[in-house]
Amino acid sequence: MINKLFKKYPYNRSYKYYVLISFLIFLLLCIFHPFGLSALPGSIEYAAEFGYGLITFIILITNAKLLPNLFPQFFAKERWKIYKEIIMICWNIISIGVGNTFYSYALGFNKLNLESTLSFIGITAIVSIFPVTILILIKDHRRLKNNLQDARKMNDKVGSGQNKKMDKNRNFLYQGDLKKDKVKLKADQIFYIKSQNNYLEFYYAKNGKIISNTIRGALKNVEEYCSKFDFLQRCHRSYIVNIDKIKNIEGNSLGYKVLLNENIKRIPVSRSYTKKFKQDILGN
Repeated sequence: MINKLFKKYPYNRSYKYYVLISFLIFLLLCIFHPFGLSALPGSIEYAAEFGYGLITFIILITNAKLLPNLFPQFFAKERWKIYKEIIMICWNIISIGVGNTFYSYALGFNKLNLESTLSFIGITAIVSIFPVTILILIKDHRRLKNNLQDARKMNDKVGSGQNKKMDKNRNFLYQGDLKKDKVKLKADQIFYIKSQNNYLEFYYAKNGKIISNTIRGALKNVEEYCSKFDFLQRCHRSYIVNIDKIKNIEGNSLGYKVLLNENIKRIPVSRSYTKKFKQDILGN
């Protein structure tokens, strides 16, 4: 259970998502009429319920824009985990509950004290858990379905050999940060390049085996050099892969992973490179 909390989770903070949550909460308020809303006249009641939905939207957007600027390390998209998503949901519930407390006080439903604040946080949690859970499940299923479909399309292209490039045998000569650090080989020998701290690990074929060579350097610099080879493409903040070496592409709710060789671990494709990666494979 604890290990699942540290699994990666897609970082998605879209206006559409927050509009849906706010609208669903508005609908639930219209159905259950909490906070003493049923005592209000019809049109005023719906206006007040709309106000709760609007407050929910404003707080969600504020948290999504403000918190990543205050805590950039915690909100790094590439390191987003399930436990972070849970923390974010809990914080949204608490802040929305506080916002509802002030809004209800303005409507004359309660007094401003700790008891009423905790009460509104609890009610907000109960009301919001249903729409949030439904939306998370729908999003996860949609991502999984789309990624599996795209993976099948890309595998058809990979298997057909249509994505092979004509310049694959050109020489690859890269100078690292140190004078002694050089990588000299045919570009088509490369399977992938990995960034590890301030070092670059080149994995390539030689005499029927996959070997590696480590030099000092930055992935950004070698990415610029690789731009002359169409088949060497960045797919992650830590990886450049040879798309001509791809044997299989796996899709799941988080994205894609590529298999280059049975002796090489699967390499992830991060969300920020997904669109370009698919274009490179599918040729569109």
